[in-house]
Amino acid sequence: MLRTYVFSEISVKINKKDEVNPEIQLFNSYDTTWPFIVLLGAFRLVCENGLVVGEKFLDLRKRHEFDFDQIQLNKQVSTALNRFERQTREWMKWVNRQLTETTYNRIMKAMKFGKNATEEDGYNHDITQFPIRPSK
Repeated sequence: MLRTYVFSEISVKINKKDEVNPEIQLFNSYDTTWPFIVLLGAFRLVCENGLVVGEKFLDLRKRHEFDFDQIQLNKQVSTALNRFERQTREWMKWVNRQLTETTYNRIMKAMKFGKNATEEDGYNHDITQFPIRPSK
């Protein structure tokens, strides 16, 4: 079983057309074949092929042999929502942040590109090929 609940009353405007809400996803099974899982994060659909990106602020996994009081779920969710609030302030700062060419190149070098994304296969690390334009 999977249930997703969006905290619609907690909406943070990152940019003019970009709002984000935390959501909690609960996974459980009636026959104890899955652990009880609680994920709390901010996620968004990036493109039409179903790619989702986001950040988790709580990832709790417990076998079914536990008492809810032992895991202090209320406290953990509250802590995760505080993390979400702090992170959204960082995201708001990133909106107007411009990358230097040096930082951009360092990020591109640190990324682990697969075999099909190497220069030998036609992939070009030229920064003009990307929608993010670094500042000079």
